[in-house]
Amino acid sequence: MGVAKKCGKQEKWLNPKTPLSEITKLLRAFPANKMNAYPISPEISDPKNNKRELIEPIGERLTPEIDLRKDEELKLFGMGRYKTSR
Repeated sequence: MGVAKKCGKQEKWLNPKTPLSEITKLLRAFPANKMNAYPISPEISDPKNNKRELIEPIGERLTPEIDLRKDEELKLFGMGRYKTSR
């Protein structure tokens, strides 16, 4: 699961003296509908391999970008599975 920190809390996040309990309060789950993925080399699973090419895409994204943009447009107009905040 992806996570993101709350905006405006960089100083607390970067301060090595901030307790872990406070750091974890800054995290929130990243919305799954905003994530995408693509296949990478299976060689990544071997710890002996350590090269940048291992994280380069070797295939198409799992969700085409056009589908992600349509989803965002639906959200902006209050259609689909999202509710507007008006």
